[in-house]
Amino acid sequence: MIDIKINNDKLISLVEKKYYGQALEALLKINKAQLRKQELRVRSSIKFIKGILWELLGNFPKALNKYDSIIQMQPNNSIALQYYTQLLSKMGNIPGSKIYFKKLFQLNPEIKNPFLSKRNYLGFRDRTYDLRSLQFSMLDSNNNQEICIFLLGLINFSMLNIRKSIFFFKNLTESNLYVKIFRLIGQYFVYYNTKIIDEIIKIKLNNKNPLEFKLNNLIELLKTNNFTSKLRMFKYIPQIPAFLKKLLKSIPGWLDLCEGNLLYQLSKTIKNKKHNLKYIVEVGAFYGRSSICIAQGLKDRGGNDTLLSIDPHLGIPYYHHQPTIKQFLENIHKARVKEKIRVCRGTSEEWSSKISEEISMLFIDGDHTYEMVKKDLTLWEDKIMHNGLVAYHDAILDGPFRAINEIINSGKYEYLLNVGCIALFQKKNPENYDKMDILTIFNLILLILYRKFYLDFLRQDETSMKNKIIELIKLNSN
Repeated sequence: MIDIKINNDKLISLVEKKYYGQALEALLKINKAQLRKQELRVRSSIKFIKGILWELLGNFPKALNKYDSIIQMQPNNSIALQYYTQLLSKMGNIPGSKIYFKKLFQLNPEIKNPFLSKRNYLGFRDRTYDLRSLQFSMLDSNNNQEICIFLLGLINFSMLNIRKSIFFFKNLTESNLYVKIFRLIGQYFVYYNTKIIDEIIKIKLNNKNPLEFKLNNLIELLKTNNFTSKLRMFKYIPQIPAFLKKLLKSIPGWLDLCEGNLLYQLSKTIKNKKHNLKYIVEVGAFYGRSSICIAQGLKDRGGNDTLLSIDPHLGIPYYHHQPTIKQFLENIHKARVKEKIRVCRGTSEEWSSKISEEISMLFIDGDHTYEMVKKDLTLWEDKIMHNGLVAYHDAILDGPFRAINEIINSGKYEYLLNVGCIALFQKKNPENYDKMDILTIFNLILLILYRKFYLDFLRQDETSMKNKIIELIKLNSN
């Protein structure tokens, strides 16, 4: 039997050292009968600590259950609502996160900027909603203006709404070299003026960390580049069609609307000579958000192209333990795109051996470990047609990011663009191998910067969660 009041110092020490598993084990040993005798504040605090520890350990369903339990006990607990809302967002439940954010706002009208609430707030994984939230926050003229302007610039850039992005970056009073890089690359994409490249070449970071060292090396490459590369394979339109929003409205998943819009536009515009059968392959489908976007594009374009949607549909550890095939089939049927999808239950390896035809695009969104991301490309690479496409989802995560750097270094691919967390590449002609083009350099710089701000958020969020645990432990001892 462990009394939490006796072990405060030990628990705090474990949390500060990031020994989250050991801290959780200590809490799980607390006698339940004894816990039930405690006042509501103590019971709520212990549940909250358990929930945060489960989240830090990556078991989101258990964390969600704890937060929900606190809300049932204390419906007006705004901090628990913040954690619950954030976690729903992390798990891809966009409709749920919006519902609970509205409740949170009703309880706390002073929270005009959800990105600066008591817990660092990443957003709803829906950039269109993030933009509306930030624009609302701008109505309150206070010290949060600068971060709102910066995030409006960053999110617009990630949606390739670059003219708007430049507008916000220019209105920052407190700028830095990272913002300057964004602004200059954006201006180049808009105006294609090579004089802007001269401005980028002048930038010199301090080499204080590996990120700045890498950026300096990439900027140095610009000095010897002949800039003959084309700038875009096609013109991406950042405005999201209403019908696409409607199709994805009730389907959980991590693909946000701007990323879905990219997949839709790609599948609708990929060239297909004489309408011969070509495949688009997606590795990882979950509930079908990406599948529906790709299939709708194929349907709107016409022709015989088909999406091979590969997923074992056995569920995802920590996130969703149950098979997903029933819900996936219901979703694609409801979206009326079932005829454009060949459902391939199994692994990428199993299906790559069954398909001998060419594929026009490979969308990698399965297991995000480096080994599996690399394997997915290796399995399908020889089947990708001349000038075919490879798209990586969650490109800022460790596994995809490492794999992306490897394929850039191989010289076989041109890095076309970033939209949201999708990085898009085009297979080069063999005679152009080993030539680093300007578009690849710029997009790699942008990906590195997106990743920096994402990792900064994760570090800040972990710190805020650790501090919340320590605060709750100390509250328990008073």
